[in-house]
Amino acid sequence: SVKTAEAAACDPCPPKSPWTFGGAFAFGLGQGNTDTFDLRVDGRIERERTPWGGRLTGTFVYGEKEAETVKNNWRVLGRIERQLGAKSYACGQVLYERDTLSSLVYRWTNTAGIGWTVVDTSRDTLDLEVGGGATIEKRNNREETIDPSGWLGADWRLLVSISRPAWLPTAGGKRPRRRSRQRTLSRVTCAS
Repeated sequence: SVKTAEAAACDPCPPKSPWTFGGAFAFGLGQGNTDTFDLRVDGRIERERTPWGGRLTGTFVYGEKEAETVKNNWRVLGRIERQLGAKSYACGQVLYERDTLSSLVYRWTNTAGIGWTVVDTSRDTLDLEVGGGATIEKRNNREETIDPSGWLGADWRLLVSISRPAWLPTAGGKRPRRRSRQRTLSRVTCAS
């Protein structure tokens, strides 16, 4: 294949960002024999290990039934990771939980551990982790307690990609026209 000077001088593939963001919002309102209201808000920001990475997630759940609060809880997780070797990494996390309707005033779970990337392909990743730490908890009418905690876990991520088949009509109701193939002087493949 022949590359033109223009094609060789420019990089058509922008670098993949190590940052990802996500969120969800759910709202429900019911009326009839029982009046209900439900709200859930989730947020997530994550940075891939390069060599430092981390994650911040949060969840808020609130609900009412007949104008009485039946759900009101919070959960926030902060996590940091550091690549140690080709397949191993160290990690630490802090989890804060609060449930105003149960007796839980607050719970802090602080842990540190080590992880191994067992599978790492373009479609999926599997990490196994083990670690330990402490949980600090305060409940209504009780003393604050500090207990040891530990975890053994797995994090499996699968990339799912869905594309519209060529025979499916577009939003305007028309089938897309077939495009003729064109010859190019250079071929560039982007892997992400």
